[in-house]
Amino acid sequence: MTFWQMLLRIELRALVALLICAGLIALYSMVDTVRASLGGETALLTPFEAGWSGFGYTLAIGALPVILYGAPIYAILRFKDLASWLPIVLVGIAPGVVMFLLGARDLKSDLTIWFLIGGVVVACLTHLLSSYGKLQLPG
Repeated sequence: MTFWQMLLRIELRALVALLICAGLIALYSMVDTVRASLGGETALLTPFEAGWSGFGYTLAIGALPVILYGAPIYAILRFKDLASWLPIVLVGIAPGVVMFLLGARDLKSDLTIWFLIGGVVVACLTHLLSSYGKLQLPG
């Protein structure tokens, strides 16, 4: 398999991983909204709206980093047979670290934390989808 074929397959798996991560964030958003409502807080969004917002923003914010950064780096690691858990986690955490270093810690620390969490989740899911079962990449 050529590098470009591998990259295409990994891009698709990384986008599936992003969809799964977006679904998990949507679920968290819904549960958090219900929890806040039960605790007496006034929610700005219904649980359904919060879920869709979390899902949509995760896809919108995460698509370019996945397509242009994460999947290509992972493809290089796979092609050179260096894809193990530590490099995968480091690749996933890097966008959040960059946000933190660029000053997001002062303005939007929650967004930085979500970048850190989301990046690691997407990177690990991409590795799982590319490494195990029927989705294993040959070579």
